[in-house]
Amino acid sequence: MIHLVRTGLVAVALALLAACTGATIGGTGSTSVDRFHPDFVRYVIASGPIPTEIRGNPSTLAVQDFQAITLRRLALEGGYAPHRFVLAPPPAPRHNFRVVLLFNPTDRAITEDAICRGEGGTYSQPQGELYLRGAFCNRSDAYASGFVKAPVPAAFDSEAYSQFLAQLMFNMMPLRDPRAADITCDRPAC
Repeated sequence: MIHLVRTGLVAVALALLAACTGATIGGTGSTSVDRFHPDFVRYVIASGPIPTEIRGNPSTLAVQDFQAITLRRLALEGGYAPHRFVLAPPPAPRHNFRVVLLFNPTDRAITEDAICRGEGGTYSQPQGELYLRGAFCNRSDAYASGFVKAPVPAAFDSEAYSQFLAQLMFNMMPLRDPRAADITCDRPAC
């Protein structure tokens, strides 16, 4: 029952977001909910910038330019502490958390843990639809994952692209523990 209510809330949020952007955004929430807890995200934020891997380039921009735009437009829900995303340095022994983003992977059925292990390395140019898989990883394990898809934005340095990324982060790294029995929601999307 709780899952149905949460799914309904996410559907309403997606509809509201689509109405604002003029585009249809679809996706799923966290798929590794047995491992995810918002305190992991808080720990990463407290440790410094959030390490991020970006795989694939669905734009006509140079790879470095596309990655810079994506990092600048990535954001977690407003209830988290201030944070920023940076291209992932090599994992440190005590700080192995990172966000991995796969743009238009040719294997859409890749598992969350495989994403964290660096697998799924082929990507396609979008044919009208932008598809993004994401995973919140610790070493080779995914704590949460999700995907979103929408029409390719007219410009990647746009509000539509920011909302596309925000929907993935909302799905994948929610401020509230998705396993919690409390279904009340104080997020703007609710």
